[in-house]
Amino acid sequence: MVAMTFQVPRYWARAQREVETRLGGTLLLTKYGWSNSSVDEAELRAARMLDELVARVMAAETLDSYSYGTRAPMREELIQEISHGTNVVAFVTRNSYGALVINSARAMFADIDCPKPKPSGSLLKRLFGGTGPAPSDPAQEALERIAAWSRRHPEYSVRVYRTNAGLRVLFTSHAFEPADPSSGRILEELGSDPLYVRLCKAQKCFRARLTPKPWRIGMQVERHTWPAADAHHEAAMARWVKAYDGRRERFAVCCLQTQFGSGDVLDEIGPVLRVHDEVCRVGQSLPLA
Repeated sequence: MVAMTFQVPRYWARAQREVETRLGGTLLLTKYGWSNSSVDEAELRAARMLDELVARVMAAETLDSYSYGTRAPMREELIQEISHGTNVVAFVTRNSYGALVINSARAMFADIDCPKPKPSGSLLKRLFGGTGPAPSDPAQEALERIAAWSRRHPEYSVRVYRTNAGLRVLFTSHAFEPADPSSGRILEELGSDPLYVRLCKAQKCFRARLTPKPWRIGMQVERHTWPAADAHHEAAMARWVKAYDGRRERFAVCCLQTQFGSGDVLDEIGPVLRVHDEVCRVGQSLPLA
């Protein structure tokens, strides 16, 4: 098994400083440091990065997204590590709106959003009781596209799930590299969102949401900035998560619709599949959110 090409650090720290610019204005600069060893190490990294940023601002350098740190590791709260033997193969994190997300090193997910079915036939026919062809179902069309792809590539075993807004595909018989062009090509052929394809390459992982979107279960959305800005924000996040966890138990994220291929499950994919199906509440008769 290859080593993980992405990491979700255990510890984060934030450093902030307000500086005066040469033009007489002020800027509030923020840097986040990370570590897998300790909070102290994360704080030292954040302070060092902030010092470098302040020096650049004082030198009147132009700050772009790279210099401002967008290439740091994924800054989400680490909830769980998923292992196969002695190797970590995936992380569960909490995203910016509070849902749990699985971040997989090599188990490839593809989410395919489908618009709501549109009724066909003219408005006059529908108003006066006329009959017309049945409305097309974008989800069924997407499923047929996946089935056709699977017939061309029978060596792959895939599970197809129904979600609230479309379909989700999980490859179980093969592992993939997120940054490999062939992975992106398969995702595109299946109809995955182009932004997701780019994010997989940039973040070096595949992602799939495990718990409901808050607004679909009647919850107010609270932005989950990690790490928390202060003790007040941390306490508010904890209260929200407790309420969210209580309500999300009444919903599922997806249900298994069909499978293609032999059904083989690669050893390193097995733990990812188990956590995905358990947390998504697959197999339970619950509304999808």
